Amino acid sequence: LLENGADANTINGNYKYLLEVAVDKCFLEMTVILMPYVNAQQCITAFSMAVKKRHIEILEVFLVNGITANELNAALHEIGVGQSTAIFDLLL
Repeated sequence: LLENGADANTINGNYKYLLEVAVDKCFLEMTVILMPYVNAQQCITAFSMAVKKRHIEILEVFLVNGITANELNAALHEIGVGQSTAIFDLLL
């Protein structure tokens, strides 16, 4: 569907983007598929959600797909609050 023009930046009935749903439910394959199609704001929101929920595999997808310095900085702030050394080690 995405290759034929479906919009990955559409909000569902619960006011969440598809990427947010994928990260929230820890759907790794769905996250990988959506990454090339989503806008930067979705990445920031979903990346922060992955940090909060401690989804290590999902965070690795974001890192492989070129998370920006600002997004990484926001994540490090989240880690400071949550005290997750596994995520901190991954991001460094």
